[in-house]
Amino acid sequence: MPDDDRYAMADNELLLESQRLHHGHAAADPATVECLEAIGVARGWRCLEVGAGAGSITRWLAQRVGPDGHVVALDYNTRFLTGLPDNVTIRQADVRDNAAFEEHDYFDLAHCRLLLIWMADPVAVLRRMAASLRPGGVLLAEEGNFDLQSVFGYPGAAELNRIFEARQAAGTFLGPAGYSPYRFRYLADMLADVGLEPLNVKIKVEAAGPGDPMFEVYRLIYLSQKMSGAGTGMDEKELAAWERFCEHPDARIIPGTLIRAWARRP
Repeated sequence: MPDDDRYAMADNELLLESQRLHHGHAAADPATVECLEAIGVARGWRCLEVGAGAGSITRWLAQRVGPDGHVVALDYNTRFLTGLPDNVTIRQADVRDNAAFEEHDYFDLAHCRLLLIWMADPVAVLRRMAASLRPGGVLLAEEGNFDLQSVFGYPGAAELNRIFEARQAAGTFLGPAGYSPYRFRYLADMLADVGLEPLNVKIKVEAAGPGDPMFEVYRLIYLSQKMSGAGTGMDEKELAAWERFCEHPDARIIPGTLIRAWARRP
């Protein structure tokens, strides 16, 4: 991947990344499953899981579609995709490459979660995913919007909130200069822009504290920044403020809002 547009977690230490994925799945999977059930994923479906991570949703889909169905689990790094059922095919590929999506007019469902946030051109990725759907197939995308992100519950909260606001205003929050932390408020419009018919949108945000899966995701992301220098763009002083926050027993964070939108190919 080019240095200016890479998945920021790809170079992290193996155990740290495994922990981040585990907590991320624990925090997000229940709401994802609610959406998949609302969509009506059924036996015999052919599903594409893009950015499969450690495979928790891939496993759910594989069980749901049964032996007559099939799941393709696609990721740039497939090291955590192990022990999957026989009806799963693992594909290592870069989603920005047209060749990553080998099938066209094929899948009943395509799904991604917190994938587009790392892309310089998320609409291009959505267009490739949409092209992989059969007529009537559904694309479910889940992406973060960070306008509500804030912390509270300990004496240094105001300092961290000022850091977040400054990073967001400068366009250097969670990535290289120019990244917008708000662009996925328009996720449903993005799906329409690639020729899909919007069906529904669900939004959920809930404060999290030490020990909660979402709190641990944030803690590990910023720890990754300290270890590798990639991810959030925070300097040493800002990271020190974040560490003080994470160590406080009363610390609470309102995380990025996960916007879940799904749409049908005509």
